[in-house]
Amino acid sequence: MIRSGPAAAVIALAVAGVAAAQPALTAAAGTFKMLSEAAFAGTESAIAAAAARAEAAAAGVRPALPPGAARDLEAQLQALEAARRARDRSGIALASAEAYRILASLSDRTSKIPAEVRLLDYARLRFKADTRAAPPRWDDARDAVAFARARWAPIAPRVTTGSLRIQVDKALDDLDAAAGDRDPIKADQASDRFLDLTHQLEAYFAAL
Repeated sequence: MIRSGPAAAVIALAVAGVAAAQPALTAAAGTFKMLSEAAFAGTESAIAAAAARAEAAAAGVRPALPPGAARDLEAQLQALEAARRARDRSGIALASAEAYRILASLSDRTSKIPAEVRLLDYARLRFKADTRAAPPRWDDARDAVAFARARWAPIAPRVTTGSLRIQVDKALDDLDAAAGDRDPIKADQASDRFLDLTHQLEAYFAAL
């Protein structure tokens, strides 16, 4: 069915905006990833500075976002502000991870690295935010692993380096086992290992 009229114009403008804003979207996604990582290790002033950078980056790309993505991002910015007021570091990490997911899903569409790899990293950020919460959100951590498995499945056959593919499969099992056992130490270890593997996947696809 061919769309015409105002609805088609809105869709066309949204697509054009995302295409033109790819570098800015990638950069904005990165600021939220850094904020999510900093939420547990940074000082209050460092978190405030990182949040200011992320919010400014979000404001810069908001006009290019499709309406649904813009609404979703605004909801996460509100959640981020509420978490900051409450000094809830897990809430900061989770809202930042969700903002990263929204922007990363739209960015680097011309990259050799599949979007699924960025979404594996989102799942790791979400898992970390869940397992470091007080109390930990173990059920959602396992949901994050399920999300990661669903993103890994379509790209796994493209990884012809068998050892890397096996390592990612095992890392996903380790994440799920740590959450299932409700073991925060194992969860941190598994999360760190998965971060290393996402970097290896980025390097693998970039070299193809």
